[in-house]
Amino acid sequence: MWEEAIAAIEEPPPAHSKKFIHRDFHAANVLWSAGKQSGVVDWLHGCWGPPEQDLAHCRLNIWCNQGPAAADALVKAYQRLVPDAPPYHPYWDLDEALGNHGAENAFGNPRRYESFIAAAVSKL
Repeated sequence: MWEEAIAAIEEPPPAHSKKFIHRDFHAANVLWSAGKQSGVVDWLHGCWGPPEQDLAHCRLNIWCNQGPAAADALVKAYQRLVPDAPPYHPYWDLDEALGNHGAENAFGNPRRYESFIAAAVSKL
């Protein structure tokens, strides 16, 4: 699994657009008021990049805290909200999990962290 994951992220990323992204997007950085999103905070790492990186970062957080079904539901919701977005590619999950934020987001749950990587590799 690890060799396949590393080989996959050594390849160029899938076709993507570049937009201003948060780069640390997760539920704790979203503000709510009266049941509606009212803002996003903590823009320290904001930069130009693929929106899929924000999605992958949030997915890893959700996967480790709430489980795979919740992380997959995030992708479905994103695809409903951004219908012109390209299909989500497992490359982005591997890029996040093996990149500069991945392991610290395992929240002491190495089994879920590894299952996140294994699921992405299985979808390549």
